[in-house]
Amino acid sequence: MADKLEVIKILSLMEKENLVFFKKFADLSFDEKFLNEIYFAIKENKILDAIYNDKEREIKPYGVIYLDKIYLVGKEDKKGNDFYTYNLSKFLKLNKSENEFIKEKFDINQFANHSFGIYRGEKYTVELLFSNNVKEKVLNKNFHPTQKINLNDDGSILVTFEASGDVEILREIFKWKNDCKILSPKKLIDEYKKVLEEIIEIYN
Repeated sequence: MADKLEVIKILSLMEKENLVFFKKFADLSFDEKFLNEIYFAIKENKILDAIYNDKEREIKPYGVIYLDKIYLVGKEDKKGNDFYTYNLSKFLKLNKSENEFIKEKFDINQFANHSFGIYRGEKYTVELLFSNNVKEKVLNKNFHPTQKINLNDDGSILVTFEASGDVEILREIFKWKNDCKILSPKKLIDEYKKVLEEIIEIYN
């Protein structure tokens, strides 16, 4: 378990240099030394030697996303030119190597704001209608950096945001039970219906 004060200290340094995206305080089930290795690897443009999900990897680090857990954002030459996210708690080894890499232009906030959570995919406008029963909770909830909240005359709340990441959006919607209705996009409505039908099928 990481030391909370050490984690805050390192993340504060990273925040000053726009290397971390914050949303809420995270799970600390990782070695804080990993965060230190990431910080200096990013500053020095050094590749990280890692064991992740029991596989040896060479990761080019670009930033950190700070959600319910802490994630490293990086690239692996073996996996192409896309960016990937890595849960720090799944690293068995993470050391800054002496091998340098040429870093491309990257904005951690832009990367994080594209998605709802850590999963990336097709980006679309999401409209959610919440009942009056959960008005106070919704008005004080930070769903996404692009969110817009409108209070309707009947007390219901319309929340709109632009994001990708169907899996995590559906997880969030499921938490609100029948107090949340998806208005758009249709693709998300269809996916949610499918999930609910599969759940009902289990009990038939």
